[in-house]
Amino acid sequence: MWLLGSGTTAAEIAARQLLGYCYGHFLNPDGSRTSLDMFRSAAAGAPRMLAVRVFVAATVSAAEAQAADYLLWRSRKDLGADEPLPPAGEADRHHWTAAERTRATRNSRAIVVGDPRQVRETITTMAAIHDVDEVMINMLLPEIGERVSAYRLLADAFNLRQ
Repeated sequence: MWLLGSGTTAAEIAARQLLGYCYGHFLNPDGSRTSLDMFRSAAAGAPRMLAVRVFVAATVSAAEAQAADYLLWRSRKDLGADEPLPPAGEADRHHWTAAERTRATRNSRAIVVGDPRQVRETITTMAAIHDVDEVMINMLLPEIGERVSAYRLLADAFNLRQ
């Protein structure tokens, strides 16, 4: 059993209960090292995972467009508008408010964006820096076909497809 958390409280609970601990980088990118280091020292040998939100496409510009739509949705959600994910390209057509831009800038620190090579390098580096056993990838895209294609791109980048 695993506990997903985004701070030291969850890491402490996981260590006390002898659970695996998965740090939700996509929830709070700032506390990842502190929480995972605390868990590692309190539960030596217990499994550690990092959960990361990823936007990957064949080109950097396509991945950035996916991320922009997500950041629009996340900004709206943070500001109280609980709506579905916007369709592809809505962020380009949207007239961003100052509050939405501020939220998008803040939230952009919690995502990984790029082409398959860039994303593979970033995830590999993040795994090494955080000294985790696994990385869980989450792709929040509105269309299932787009999501499947993105996971396939990433699987190919890591040579995971059979």
